[in-house]
Amino acid sequence: MKDVLLISADALFSAMLAGELRSFAGTVAVRPSLTVQQLDDFCETVHPGLLILDLDVEYSQFERILGRTVEQKLPVIVFGYPESEAMTAEKQRFYDSDINRYVFVRPFLMNQFLYCAKELLRGDETERETVRETPAMKMKQHCPADDIHISEDAHIVRYKNDPIVLTRTEY
Repeated sequence: MKDVLLISADALFSAMLAGELRSFAGTVAVRPSLTVQQLDDFCETVHPGLLILDLDVEYSQFERILGRTVEQKLPVIVFGYPESEAMTAEKQRFYDSDINRYVFVRPFLMNQFLYCAKELLRGDETERETVRETPAMKMKQHCPADDIHISEDAHIVRYKNDPIVLTRTEY
């Protein structure tokens, strides 16, 4: 089992997420913040399989941290609130620009988040290339916890097979 490094200043959310991650990961180290040097030190001693970054934490040299994860081929999940300056569309594209990265906008479905974490922890980069769209696409098509079906091609949302009428903005 591979280890996970979780960076979040939200103690309650971190504890809940760490508990969920421990069901399929090795140890889960939780820190309130991270510097490039701390990431290097942690990777040197622990060799984590996944880094999870809360974008609501103020990071110094955030781009360098992400750059270092690319160098080390360390998979990353970033998450944050949509109104955050860190979650602009341009920055989301940057965060999601690598096969080893996923972006989650809060609030998100925990089962989707955990599915992505499992996928990133399960194999090497070549395995992930074949399933890059799988976590997000599976969840976009079917959210089993809520019994919601979303067809992106047809722009149709169904709840328990009943169509839901939505405006363009709501969709």
